[in-house]
Amino acid sequence: MDNTSLLNLFSIKDKRIVIKDVSKIKESNKSINIIYADLLYIPKCCYKCKSTALKSHGIDTIKVQLSNISNTKAIMYLNKRRCKCNSCNTVFSVNCKDVKKHSRKSKQVITAITHDLITTTNSMTEIAKRYNVSISTVKRVLEINKKTIKVNKQILPKVLCIDENAGIKTYKGKYNCVIQNGETGTIKDYIFTRRKNDLIKYFKTYTFQARNDVQFFVTDMWDSYIDIAKKYFKNSIIVLDRFHIIALAYRLITDLRVNLMNSYRKDSLEYRVLKKFNKKLVKKYKNLSTEYVSYKYYPMFHNEFDILNFMLNLDEDLKKAYYILQDLYFSIDSKDISYFRNLLKENDYKNIKNEKLKRCVKTLNKYRSYIENSIIYKYSNGKLEAANRIIKLLKRNACGYRNFENFRTRILLIFNYIAKSKQLE
Repeated sequence: MDNTSLLNLFSIKDKRIVIKDVSKIKESNKSINIIYADLLYIPKCCYKCKSTALKSHGIDTIKVQLSNISNTKAIMYLNKRRCKCNSCNTVFSVNCKDVKKHSRKSKQVITAITHDLITTTNSMTEIAKRYNVSISTVKRVLEINKKTIKVNKQILPKVLCIDENAGIKTYKGKYNCVIQNGETGTIKDYIFTRRKNDLIKYFKTYTFQARNDVQFFVTDMWDSYIDIAKKYFKNSIIVLDRFHIIALAYRLITDLRVNLMNSYRKDSLEYRVLKKFNKKLVKKYKNLSTEYVSYKYYPMFHNEFDILNFMLNLDEDLKKAYYILQDLYFSIDSKDISYFRNLLKENDYKNIKNEKLKRCVKTLNKYRSYIENSIIYKYSNGKLEAANRIIKLLKRNACGYRNFENFRTRILLIFNYIAKSKQLE
């Protein structure tokens, strides 16, 4: 095989290198490809004084790790020409295009590690094992990429989504805070706490104009976020995430159903129906089927409506909670706030005796204007919840992170890469 083919095989881009020999050895029961090569090129001039009066001054041998070949580690022993300048007496070695100065890893290895750090949720230990390098090498590559991350304090997204994430537990609490661009899905920043005072200090670092440019502030029912939006994002419309609105009514129905179910004997019909068919209570009314179905052990039921009516007739509070959930479903699906307003008129929390039902209606009244905004506008924290899933996967694969800055760097690298990939598509 000629020299050019060998260079291509080992992913060596510097065509001045001449491969002399290739062998395979075993070290700690692992195969290693060993390449012996020369770089005897003499440059045209001295890099310091630009003089052309150069002469050979011996040879330096360096050990360079190359990209894996068929998942086998590859090491190159490279003999580099040393030169001496007759004008300024400077002694230097010829630079290799595949290796950075003072590095013993080829540029291809560094690029591959960077690619895995950006495009996968693998832990640094897994990446180190894959490329046969130390964990410290992967950390150094991450440090290099950390310098490329700069959060622009002059710009905030038009649609700002904010939510907490159970990332790294710090002295400020167990929750971190994620800020996302609601339109592109890019993570703007990842903050180590969700405490109100710390978030105020953080948002104060942005310019007044940047905060005024935010048109929609999408959040959950955490009061600290809403207070910050009112004070520091005065031009924005506060939109509550629709998932949390539905989840409020969903949890209410679950609590009432369980309490009602436990009031009956376990062998009773009521207990068994409430336990077996609990999903019918949270299903959208329009999706219930009228088709005849034969239920084993329940011959009195012929379709889903029979089951639903049986459960709702058991308790008046459960029936009210069911209609609250259905009105919320319909308001959001049809984008009609009149149904939501009628819901609040019909259910005055002052006249409700059940504490759980009263608390739910009271919460809906408290966030009334923000819920109406979520019905009218299309924005939600859906993309942010998807991002939280990837962040949790990143944390789980690494069995947790101790260094918050490393964790934050991985998150920003991954999500900025995902956003750019979608733009290219």
